Amino acid sequence: MIYQNNGISVSFDDGTKFRLDPRTYSPNEINLVSHGHSDHLPTRCNGKSIVMSEVTQALLKIRKSATADILSHSSVTALDAGHVIGSHMFLLEGNATMLYTGDFCTKEKFFSNGAQPVNVDVLVVESTFGSEQYVFPETKKIGAQIQECVTSSLEHDESVIVLAYPFGKAQELTQLLQDFTPFVDSSIFKINEELKNFGYTFHHQLLNEESVKESREPFVFISSGNAKQIGGISELPRGIKRTLAVSGWAINRGFKYYRGVDYAFALSDHADYQDLMTFIDRCNPELVYTCHGNAKRFAGLVRDRLGIEAIPLEKGQHFLSNYA
Repeated sequence: MIYQNNGISVSFDDGTKFRLDPRTYSPNEINLVSHGHSDHLPTRCNGKSIVMSEVTQALLKIRKSATADILSHSSVTALDAGHVIGSHMFLLEGNATMLYTGDFCTKEKFFSNGAQPVNVDVLVVESTFGSEQYVFPETKKIGAQIQECVTSSLEHDESVIVLAYPFGKAQELTQLLQDFTPFVDSSIFKINEELKNFGYTFHHQLLNEESVKESREPFVFISSGNAKQIGGISELPRGIKRTLAVSGWAINRGFKYYRGVDYAFALSDHADYQDLMTFIDRCNPELVYTCHGNAKRFAGLVRDRLGIEAIPLEKGQHFLSNYA
C-alpha cells in the first residue's frame, strides 16, 4: 500500500512500513530521508534512527538543530540521486520492487555522475519540471555561459552578486566560479565548511564588508538572499553591481523580471522533462506515481507517450500487491 500524507508511506505485504521524506518523524515506521534540503528534513527526530547519508545527517544538525543516527535496513538500497551532495534515491524490495527518486538529476555534476535508472515494478518519481517546455541546456554549456557573464562583468569593473540556495546551487556555483575566489554569506560558508569534512574542497571566502570596502577590485558574492535583501553589500562603494540568478525556472521568460535580476540562467538540480521521460522508460516500471510540481499533467504525459500506467500521488491509498 502506498499513499501520501506526512511524506510518502509505503507498506509491503509482510507488514514492513516505510515513511519517505516525512515532514515529522513517523514512529513505528522506517523513516528514510533523501537529502538535506530544509523541506525534506524531518522535525522531532532527536535520538531517532533514519536511513540517510552521512552528509544529510550533518545537514540535519546544521539546518534543523536535530540529531539522529543513521539506520540501515535489509530491504533498502540507497542510490545516488545526483540532486545535491549526499542525496539518495531509495530502492525498496518486498512483494514488489519500488524506486523512490526523491528530488533527482540525471546530468553529470562536479559531485555526481547523475542518477541511474533501475528496473523496477513501481517508480515514484518527482515531477517538478514535468512539462514539455522544461528542457534545460547541457550543464557544461550553461556553466560556461555563467562563467563568461561573470568574467565580462568583472572586466567592465562591475561586481557580481549571484543569488543561490544555500545548499545545492551555492556549492555548484562556488565550484563553477572558484577561479574568482568568491565571497559567500555566512549560511553558505557554514555548509561549505561542513562539506569539507566529506572531502569536498571550496575556494571561497566569508563575506567581510571591510575587506570588500578596502579592495580596489570588483568582486563576486554568492548570496542566499534575493536581489532586494542582500543587506549592506548593496551600499558598498564598489560602483556598479550586477545580479545573477540560476534556476530551472529561468526557462520561463518572466523569471528574470520576477526575481529582479540582471541575468538568469537555467541551471537546475532537478531532472528536466526529457530526462524524466528517459529515466522512466529505462526503469521499465509497470506503474509510475508522480509527485510534486506538475504531477497530474505529467502523469498524463507518461501514459500518452510511454504507454505506462501513471497516477499522480495524492492523499489516498493504492495497493502495491496489484503490481507485484
